[in-house]
Formats: sequence, structure tokens, C-alpha cells
Amino acid sequence: MSNELPDWGLWTEEKLEALGSYLEQFTTASKSAKNKVYLDLFAGSAVNQARDDKSRTFDGSAVKALKTIPEFTHLRFFELKEKARSLRQELGEMFPNDDRFEVFEGDCNANIGTVLNDLKQLRLQTSPIFAFIDPRSLHFTWETLSTLADYKEPNNKGKLYKVELLILFADPDFQRLYGKDRQYPDHRASSVTATQAFGNEDWKVIAEARSRDDISVEESRYYLVELFRHQLENILKYKTTMALPFKSDAVTKKYTLVFATDHHAGKDIMKWVLGNAAEALFDDRINTQLQHEMNKRLSKGAPSLFDSPESIEDEDIRRWMSQFTVQTKRMKKDELIVSPAKMPDWFWEVKKRMDNRQDD
Repeated sequence: MSNELPDWGLWTEEKLEALGSYLEQFTTASKSAKNKVYLDLFAGSAVNQARDDKSRTFDGSAVKALKTIPEFTHLRFFELKEKARSLRQELGEMFPNDDRFEVFEGDCNANIGTVLNDLKQLRLQTSPIFAFIDPRSLHFTWETLSTLADYKEPNNKGKLYKVELLILFADPDFQRLYGKDRQYPDHRASSVTATQAFGNEDWKVIAEARSRDDISVEESRYYLVELFRHQLENILKYKTTMALPFKSDAVTKKYTLVFATDHHAGKDIMKWVLGNAAEALFDDRINTQLQHEMNKRLSKGAPSLFDSPESIEDEDIRRWMSQFTVQTKRMKKDELIVSPAKMPDWFWEVKKRMDNRQDD
């Protein structure tokens, strides 16, 4: 069975650890509510395999949610047909007689409205709801986010808190759509996908700036995330958004995790959770770099730090550790972005020019 499991890097484990940690805090903070709802729009597999150690497995997001204490009362998982069937079977074996969850086959963007209507029939639109949106690439739509944001109704105290969103935002994939960074052969189809994810073509302002070399690759990715957060705050009207970059090593960015909430407790808890994730990611990158350097030493016939003391000259180790310390000091811990999103002046100037061209 282990050979059939999807394998993922440490950054995926840290992402899912952060998710599990937050879910426990979410249901604890919501313990007075009779019902608590979890939505997983790209649920994946029940169990995953560690890429660096095939013998080690870790729970997927659906299992994390089902194991959360205090419990969610209603859990809805979405996946494409074959994956959905496998997930349903896996969860049925792991959680027999658990009637809290359902697995829906097909495109979550097409099915989300029907599932939310079903939950409305159960009078759950005032309950605390958390949605995890974890696509492999550019596979969510702004319409889906808008549907989730507009779904809830005021509770019995007259307060309205939107569905909380935790979104994997694949900014490197967006950045690869344009200019010298373009990697998708079907540029037109990919452009449509990006527009569907943003709900408009404002992302093309960043694309144009990058194509002219006005901004760097890293800056283009940063501004894509900021634009996405800006729209969550100003179009969908979420009071708070935050973002944490995830990297596989010192420089290779995999994606950014973006969180949106209306609740002050959600803001404080997720700030703590993602802050811990940033520390863990940094430690992982240091350890990865250490292993890389150790492998280089071994390939040259030099002793490792774990050889017997008699085989290692103190001066050699001191020199090596000094060099490694210099390398790691250059590595910066990724900072959690918690301030309100703000686009630079040049963005609005270019956007105005592009809008005027379209009107002509």
C-alpha cells in the first residue's frame, strides 16, 4: 500500500501540521456552538508518504479534520472522481460508522453551491464554518471564494462571521504565466485560469511590469499575493488576512498559505499557528542545508560529524562549522505577513492605463 501513497516534502507536512493545530483551536473556540462545519475543497488522500523517508507516513487534511477534538459535526470533502472514490473507501475503513462526513465527486467549483444549499437545509448557515482550499495549482475560482464568503447569516446574537478560509495560493504558478518566466505552453488557457482565480484581470498589471523587467521574479510573486489579499479584504470584505510563504529550501518558493477571517479570535490564533509554522519551516531548511553539506563532505571523502572522534581532526571540524554558520546566517526566516494588504502606487497607475486601453 505504501508504494501507492502520494509522497510529499517537509513543507507539506508543516502545512498540514499548521492546519491540524488551527482546527483544534477553531473547534475549542467554537465549543459553545451546537454545530461546527469543515469544508475541504481539494481533500487529496487520507494518508501521505514522506518524500525523504518512504517508511514514514502522515495524515492528510481529511483525517486531520476527522480526528480534531472537540469534533466537527459536519465535514464535507471534495475530490475528482477516482480520487474521491479512493478517499471515501480509505475514510470508511479508518472511521467506520462515522456519519459526520461525506465525500463529493467532481469539480469542487461546480459542486460547492449544491453542498452549501444542503447544509442550509440543515440550518447550518449560522454555525462556525472553516474551509481549507488546497489545490495543486490554479484550480480554485474567485466565484467559489465569493460563494463561501457570502454564505453565512447572522447568529442568534445578530453577529455575522464569514466562512474562514485557508488557501494554498500557488503564486509561482501564476508568475510562470507571463513574459520571460512563462512555462505553460497553452498561455491563453492558463491566462483564463488565472483570471478565474482572481475574478478579474488585475493580475495582468503585475504580469506587464514583470515582462518589462520593472520588477523581479520575487517581487512579482509578492505582489500577486498582496493583490489576492487586497481583494479578499476589499471585495469579499474579510476583516483580516495573513500570508506565510512556504519554501522547500533556502530559495525555492513552493506556495503561500493565505488565511482570511472576520473573527478576532481567528486572527490571534492563526497568527500564533502560522508563526510556529514559520519557525518549523526555518528549522527544516537549516537541517536540509546541513544534510546537503554533509553529503558534499562525504562525497569528497571527508569525515562526517557523526564519525568517531579519532577520525576527525578538530581544526577540520571547526573550519567546516564556521563555513556552515556563515551560510545559515544568510538564510532568512520567512516572515508572516499580517498587516493589511496594500498595492503600490505604480500598480494603480499601470492599471489605469490598461483600463483606458480596453475602453478605447
